[in-house]
Amino acid sequence: MLLLTVAIVVSLKVIGALFVEAMVFVLAAAARNLAGSACSYLVLSFPPGVGAGVAGLFASSRFLVPSGGAVVLALSAAFFLTLTIVRPLGLPEPSS
Repeated sequence: MLLLTVAIVVSLKVIGALFVEAMVFVLAAAARNLAGSACSYLVLSFPPGVGAGVAGLFASSRFLVPSGGAVVLALSAAFFLTLTIVRPLGLPEPSS
């Protein structure tokens, strides 16, 4: 029983770390879809980050789901939304 408890506690820590990394990387990827330069990353990552955070916390309280997962899901939706915005608007794709 002790081994099961330790495994659950460790896995929860790992999942929490993965959520934090997903929040950082998905937000940066969403901003990269819209940013033309490295300087505009900061400006363009702020609105989707705040919007996804608010939307995720709202969804968490409304549907009784974990807040970390809801925020990451909202960030993923923002990322896919930026993918659909770049091409129809004719925005230049970021260079590698």
